[in-house]
Amino acid sequence: MTSKKKPLEEVEAENNLVNIETVLFEYIERKKYKDIQKVISFIDPEPTVQIDIAETSERSIEEFETELKNFLASYDTNTPKNFKFRIQIEKADNVKILLSRQKQ
Repeated sequence: MTSKKKPLEEVEAENNLVNIETVLFEYIERKKYKDIQKVISFIDPEPTVQIDIAETSERSIEEFETELKNFLASYDTNTPKNFKFRIQIEKADNVKILLSRQKQ
């Protein structure tokens, strides 16, 4: 069985997204936001960090996205400045409160 190697660009993009996802997750925890369900990242079809918030949240998607972008602009995420990604924020039903990640 042969394993298919990922192109270096894809591996770097995944690493950059994980860095950004982690920074955003920690920011949300520090702010004690209670209406966030999940923070995940994915490469396909384009590098994206997706955040789900409760449908009942009074938080505006646009304002929250601006808050996160402003935070990232002022924070060193150890990613190249020219790394392009998208923040996708959606309101979702049945949101469970985001629990702290377990230390492994």
